[in-house]
Formats: sequence, C-alpha cells, structure tokens
Amino acid sequence: RAGTHRFFVKAAATALTAAMLRREIGAYGSLVGAFVPVVVGSREDEEGPVLVLEDLSAAAWEPSWSDVRIASALDTIQRLHGAAADLP
Repeated sequence: RAGTHRFFVKAAATALTAAMLRREIGAYGSLVGAFVPVVVGSREDEEGPVLVLEDLSAAAWEPSWSDVRIASALDTIQRLHGAAADLP
C-alpha cells in the first residue's frame, strides 16, 4: 500500500549481542559500497543498542543462479573483502 515503509530492526538481547551489535553499527558507519544496506538509524538506551536497516525482503533471494548473478555475487564479495572498516 502507498506510503508504507518496511524496515529490518536488530536489537540486542544479551550483553554479548549488545557488544556485537555496537560493533556492527560501527562497521556500517565506516563502510561504503553498493553492498552495504542503508542504515535508517541506530540508538543506544538503557535496554541496549538498536539498529534499523532498509528492508531487503523484496530483493531476489531465490536460488536461480545464472552466470550473470554468479559473476555479480563474486564481484560483490571481492569488493566487500577489499573494504576496510575502522572497528573498535
């Protein structure tokens, strides 16, 4: 329906997942590339960190691996491997 926005939300449930999510938020802040989802926002409160990303559920996830899609996936993996993130 028009005007509806969908998001992917990640919230920490334990001290370990809070530390991991803080690190992920930091990575999104320093990575640039078409392979990085849009960060809608993040916040920290007494419950822990929360990360909101663009919804990617409409992307093509089915396993129809044509030569073009395989080449695209391998190219994306290579670009991601070459990216550097300043992590704590």
